[in-house]
Amino acid sequence: MAISLLFSANTSAIEFSFNSPEKIKVDEEFEITINLDDKETYDVKAFVHDDNREYSEIFSEGSWENPYFYLKGVFPGQKTFKLIAHKALETKVCVKLRKSSSKAPAGEVCNNIIVEDNPGNSAQNNNQQTQNNQSMQVRSNEPKNQAEGENQIEQVQDNLNKAPEKDKIVLEYDEGENEKEDFMTKQEKVRLGVLYSFAGVAVLIIILLALKKL
Repeated sequence: MAISLLFSANTSAIEFSFNSPEKIKVDEEFEITINLDDKETYDVKAFVHDDNREYSEIFSEGSWENPYFYLKGVFPGQKTFKLIAHKALETKVCVKLRKSSSKAPAGEVCNNIIVEDNPGNSAQNNNQQTQNNQSMQVRSNEPKNQAEGENQIEQVQDNLNKAPEKDKIVLEYDEGENEKEDFMTKQEKVRLGVLYSFAGVAVLIIILLALKKL
C-alpha cells in the first residue's frame, strides 16, 4: 500500500493521508481508505488522473458517479471509497477533502498508481461483439426466409386447391360411365332371357304338333 501525507504551512489546509493500491486493472473497482483523526464532517472528492468521468468514477449511494463533484458530508461516517479507472496509464490517484461547515480550502493528497490494461475485458468485448454480429445477421435473414416460406406455403395451398377439382371432374365422369354400362348390361340380359324363353316355348309347341300328326 502506498501512503502519502500532506504538510502545509497554511494552517487552514487539511492534513491527511490515504491508503491505495500501487497497481490496478482497467475497469476493475478498487478501494482507498482515508486516514484522518478528526470528528468534523468533510466533503470528499477522489479520482484517478483527472477529476472527470473519462478517466475514473467513484461509487456512491448504489451507483457510479462523476468524480468531479464532492460527496457532501460523507467523512468520517465513511472512510473507505470504491473507485474504478477507465484508461491504462501510469498516473496518480488523488483525494481532496474540505470541511462541510466552513468550505475551507481543500487539502489534496495524491499517490502514484499504475493502471494496467485488462485482457479479460478485451476478450469479453470481442465475444460480445461477435454475438452482436451474429444476432444482427440472423435478424437480417429472418424477413427473407419468412417471405420464402410464405411463398412456398401459398404455392402448396394453390396446388392442393386445384388438384381436387380436377380429380373430382374425372371421377364424376367415370362413375357416370360405369353406371351407364352396368344399366345397359342388365337390360340386354333381360331381353335376351325373354327371347330365349320364347324361342324355347315355340320350339316345344312345334315338336308337340309334329308328334300329333304322326
